[in-house]
Amino acid sequence: MENLFLLVVILINPRFIDDPAVGYIKFNRDYPNINRIVETKPLNSYLLYPPQLELILTASANQETVYVSFTSNQDLYAGWTNPKLCSNYQNWDYWWLNTRLGIDSFDSLYVLVSLYNYSNSNYNFHRDVLDYSGALIHQDAEWNGYHQQPIIKDGAGRNIYIGHPVLGWNDNMDAGAVDFINYIYSSKADASGNLYFTLLDSVGNFVYEQVPVFIGDTAQSWPGDSHLEVDSQGNIYICWSRNMNEIVYTKSSDGGVTWSLPIVVAFDFVNQVNKPEILIGPNDCIYFIWQHWTGAHNCLVYKKLYPDGTCSVDITNLTPQMTPEVWAPEFAMDSDTNIHIVWSTSYQGSNSLYYTLIDGKLDKAGAPASDSELTIVQEYAFYTASELNRYPKIVIDSLNCPDVIFDQGPYGTGTDKSVYHMKKTLPPQGIAIFPDSSKLILTIDTTNGYNSYFLTSGPGRYFVRVWGWNQLGELGWDTASIYITAVQEQHTYNFNEPLLKIYPQPFTKYVKIILSDRAGDFRNLKIYNSSGRLVRTITCHRQVDTQKREIIWDGSDELGNSLPAGCYFIKLDNSPRIYKLTAIK
Repeated sequence: MENLFLLVVILINPRFIDDPAVGYIKFNRDYPNINRIVETKPLNSYLLYPPQLELILTASANQETVYVSFTSNQDLYAGWTNPKLCSNYQNWDYWWLNTRLGIDSFDSLYVLVSLYNYSNSNYNFHRDVLDYSGALIHQDAEWNGYHQQPIIKDGAGRNIYIGHPVLGWNDNMDAGAVDFINYIYSSKADASGNLYFTLLDSVGNFVYEQVPVFIGDTAQSWPGDSHLEVDSQGNIYICWSRNMNEIVYTKSSDGGVTWSLPIVVAFDFVNQVNKPEILIGPNDCIYFIWQHWTGAHNCLVYKKLYPDGTCSVDITNLTPQMTPEVWAPEFAMDSDTNIHIVWSTSYQGSNSLYYTLIDGKLDKAGAPASDSELTIVQEYAFYTASELNRYPKIVIDSLNCPDVIFDQGPYGTGTDKSVYHMKKTLPPQGIAIFPDSSKLILTIDTTNGYNSYFLTSGPGRYFVRVWGWNQLGELGWDTASIYITAVQEQHTYNFNEPLLKIYPQPFTKYVKIILSDRAGDFRNLKIYNSSGRLVRTITCHRQVDTQKREIIWDGSDELGNSLPAGCYFIKLDNSPRIYKLTAIK
């Protein structure tokens, strides 16, 4: 029947494990053993009432298109959640709290506050464990890890290293890193100009204990301010601010036995360059941010290197207007190589905390990039309060949502202080998984309900997952599947003989579409994005002097704008068959 539509509605529970779309979501509702918890105060009264989503898939009569729609029993929300209190600290005998933030593979959050202050030489930690929405699961009044190197072991047995908060005591270490065999790497830079490296094995035994990397040439006024990262090849990087005038790093390719001489990232011998952070991306590119004092303002500065150390994006000021002021920026990278940055405007604290998002994939071949080229979300105050807020920390969860903690309260000793959590939720999301296991990100239209669609690529079962958040940061989701038998045709085609071939596949800048003589006479070749939207129509003319025709596409739309990386579909106007191609940037 020409008007026949296929309708599939599948309501599933979290234990439906045969659906590959379910495994894409990671969050933890298996709470720890309550008998092992030391309660220090009543837990937050946040209860899990996540949105309930109901997903419906329908196929068009010719099964070329799958329409996606879903409903929610709660309003879905995109933006920063309201702050949730983690813990209070009364009459605190230090200028601020010293915090660390970690996240495990189930998106459970671990918030540490050092118990050390002027009147308490305890090197242990107060620990809060939060669920994926930031609601408090439990607290440990006093907790520590191997050799004062706090470590979290997630449900899969992998260690998530958090690190010792910076205060400057003799055995202070940086936040460090863990490799794929759970070895723990950390560094230490002290006020005497010394830099040390420590390596623990997966059960906490010392492999190297505070081995000198450099002695006497890294003096700085902020002891402990070094940062370490490990790339996919096992190379170790430590960066720091040398004498407050140079951002430098050193590299070890033999597990920390030998180190390169300091490699200069940036310098200013008149004003300060300070508080550097280092991050290694999934492609082993090396990313740096730091604060640069111009003599009047602190700016947020960025630089990106290739894995071989050559420059990809040179020194770039992300706050060229000199406002807001920038202090102690922290950053994290999501699965799409976007970089999320948070900071406050003063070490004493400020009423506002700031956030920006930049494109970590951008490559300027060694040249600086303008702020407008790099920035996805311009820096803005994501939280403002009458109280002072300091030292935000950030991690990214499995669905690319930033989680942030910060210290709130008066600056100075003997005052009450608190730690709060906030989460940035995204607009409703969706993904389609094709029979060949390829994935397409769906664009959800929220103007009239929640809707999307995509083009099929042939027979087989298609899985779809959609999800969204409420204003508390709680996640609702649903999955459904639909089986496509075959695209209904008005003509008989031999699908073993393709009408066109695509080379190269995937492509970067240009792709060649080779049309066979079997393609027959047609006028238009149409290209659709992963959401089924037509992005380019190429008018074709038959060449009678050859058996094949070639079309070169540069990955642009009708207006000549470069389209983003992703999956695209090609269709000839005289054939029901659809061909998939992939663009990478």
